[in-house]
Amino acid sequence: MRLRRHAVALVLLAVLAVGVSGCASSSVEFVDSGTAYTAQTVTAAVDSTDKPAAWGRPVSDAEELRHEALVDLRAMEGQAAEVADLLTTQFPEPARSVPYYVEAATFEETPAWVIVEVWGSDGGSLDQTRVWVFDSETDEVLFTAAIS
Repeated sequence: MRLRRHAVALVLLAVLAVGVSGCASSSVEFVDSGTAYTAQTVTAAVDSTDKPAAWGRPVSDAEELRHEALVDLRAMEGQAAEVADLLTTQFPEPARSVPYYVEAATFEETPAWVIVEVWGSDGGSLDQTRVWVFDSETDEVLFTAAIS
């Protein structure tokens, strides 16, 4: 009888562990698409993306949310971790923005990182979107635009 209870408990723990890990999601999406963008096509692509989970949250939450996004990128390793390092050096704390979409692509024939973030004004909400395009070899800003 005791063995049966232990077996049932282990099965329940296994189901719970699978369920929790299956529900875990990253706060930032990383895509290695190689898509070729121009200034017009990158803004159109960003404009068509879904709003992030952080949308509408108070700007005072941005620092914590940004930290979570950078941790998520670093956990993905490789190119995603490189982007996390770039964001850390280019946008040091404190920041009022949270990256939620990162893409390895090309921008006007230059290998690039396309980074989309949600941001807001001091005391406001995270209710605006901005895109940054960095040269992935030199970290130079190639393009930036406020989308909303």
